Amino acid sequence: MFTYGNITSRYHQRSTAFSPSLQDYDEWLEGLPEDTGMDMCRLGFEKCKSAPSFTRYVMEKNDVGMEEYIRQHMDPEEYAAYKAMRKAL
Repeated sequence: MFTYGNITSRYHQRSTAFSPSLQDYDEWLEGLPEDTGMDMCRLGFEKCKSAPSFTRYVMEKNDVGMEEYIRQHMDPEEYAAYKAMRKAL
């Protein structure tokens, strides 16, 4: 889980490489449940830039899926153990 956490952290940090825009933010807000969208709208674009659901949206929009990113950056044996643990839950 430690390795998984480190890789997902890097995944979310990498979203800044795509220079998230106000348009990305507006599109993301549209896809959120109404209450959540209102809360995120109140926070504003700058504060939401680091929100995991927004950074994942930006990455996915740029064809970088989180699961594939994790698989590519994790040792194959660790990834298999992670998948087995997740399946057991």
